[in-house]
Amino acid sequence: MQLDSDDLYNSHDVLKTIVSRFRSGNFGMVVGSYMMVDFNGNPIPPGLISHEEWTDSNGPNNALRINGFGAPRAFFTPVARGILFPNVSYGEDYAMALRISREYGIGRIYEPLCFVPGHELRLNKTVDMFDRQWLHMSSG
Repeated sequence: MQLDSDDLYNSHDVLKTIVSRFRSGNFGMVVGSYMMVDFNGNPIPPGLISHEEWTDSNGPNNALRINGFGAPRAFFTPVARGILFPNVSYGEDYAMALRISREYGIGRIYEPLCFVPGHELRLNKTVDMFDRQWLHMSSG
């Protein structure tokens, strides 16, 4: 299970929901959805991030069309141990998802599983790796 350090599960049943999704198909990975919130837990725009535009009915492993896989991400342990995470210095979860998708489906959960605080330092996926490194170094 992979979350950013400031993300929070939205219930005690998140892991149960993810395990249930794994058991419902031949998935090597499950990707959930999340709700953007302020520091008081109130929803803020854009709100729910679920990428419901990509479903199983419009293409297998359609999460690969999304700019980033979203959160939370969970990898089926036996599959992950068999493949191992590549050493790519950045984006290893995306590289792992690409590798997993060659042989397994990617299960999707469209209901929010976690809260993601939106703040000015929350890094957008459009910011490239070098800008991220600079922002991290300049904010310390």
